[in-house]
Amino acid sequence: MPLQSVFRIVIVDTIHMNKLYFSRIACGALVALLLTGCSFFSADKSRYKEAGVLEPIRLPAGVQAASVESAYRIPDVEAREFDYVDIDDKLVIPRPAPMSQDAEFARVKIQKVGERRWILAEAPTSQVWPLVQSFLARNGILVAKAQPKTGEIETNWLSFKVDSTTQSRYHIGIEKGVRENSSEVHVLHQQISGGSKPTNWPTISSDSEREAWLLDELAVSIAEGVSNRAASLLGQSVGGKDKITLRRESKEPVIDIRLDQERAQATLAHALTQEGLNLWTEDKASGTFYFGYDDPNDEPGFWRKMTFRGNDDMPEQAPADLKALVSAMSPAATPVFGDIAAFNIQSEGSPVLGYLLRARYQDNGTDDPKIIVRVRDTRGEILPYQEAKKVMIAIRRNLI
Repeated sequence: MPLQSVFRIVIVDTIHMNKLYFSRIACGALVALLLTGCSFFSADKSRYKEAGVLEPIRLPAGVQAASVESAYRIPDVEAREFDYVDIDDKLVIPRPAPMSQDAEFARVKIQKVGERRWILAEAPTSQVWPLVQSFLARNGILVAKAQPKTGEIETNWLSFKVDSTTQSRYHIGIEKGVRENSSEVHVLHQQISGGSKPTNWPTISSDSEREAWLLDELAVSIAEGVSNRAASLLGQSVGGKDKITLRRESKEPVIDIRLDQERAQATLAHALTQEGLNLWTEDKASGTFYFGYDDPNDEPGFWRKMTFRGNDDMPEQAPADLKALVSAMSPAATPVFGDIAAFNIQSEGSPVLGYLLRARYQDNGTDDPKIIVRVRDTRGEILPYQEAKKVMIAIRRNLI
């Protein structure tokens, strides 16, 4: 065998033996470590038993300890009884309310009832409040007073370039809207021609055109910024009480509306023409509406056909005269319809197709006047709870 081959074999064998030697040493060390692992890792395991009680920290004289609190208070979440408790007091998990398919509910638009105009924004007041402030700052309109709690902003007096002889100021009111998670922005304009400046605001704008100018400009600005979802912690409390509350009273659902009578009747009349609701007749003097309802998401069942309250062939014209219905009602209808001039009791009788809605103003000398809305059958009797609840939810969803 050549000498070079012998040297190569010796070197390879030596390397192999070294590797094997060190591998055996490593394995032996690992086994020893595992066998003694308990004592190795737990040498100090009982030292906590020797720990003593530390004395509380002593603050210097004149320094008071402050309690540890969250930076922001977490508001209480109230489960509304109407949503989660059924008529038999059993817990019910409601389905999510379907979104309205009405295309007229744009993100931002200007609404009008009578001579009043305001901005409706499909965004909460926590978003709208900073957008209004940002608009005023960008346009150099100084703010004299801002009250987030009441949602009021008053501007300083300013002059228009086209009219240097007069001075104007604006009162901007931001409120919770009728629709859930919506806001309303109301504008009032006041104008003077020299002399002392008044401290009180008028009931209507001094100049409707200048009111309309700010309203239009604000609407455009809010529409551009409302989609960014930015919100203000300060703005969360803006807007006061909810304008619409859906709740249960005794054995039936009711809606509380905190609007003036003209607007309440207008928004109810609108709601009763949407989403399967069909308004046939209304008596504005008594706040009574006669309407039909055919849920577009439901197949008509036997009970609905037998009760004549809903079917696929909803007539365009009223099946009965509203005055005739009110004059032939059940004794149970007296608390709700008894103050109507045409009201009369007829002990015997069956309900006809449709429903009656009654909206009555209630003051009771409280600081929360409201209009209470109830839905009954055409005899004025209380409906089955699930049926009344479905109708009231549809009405609530379409109020504007």
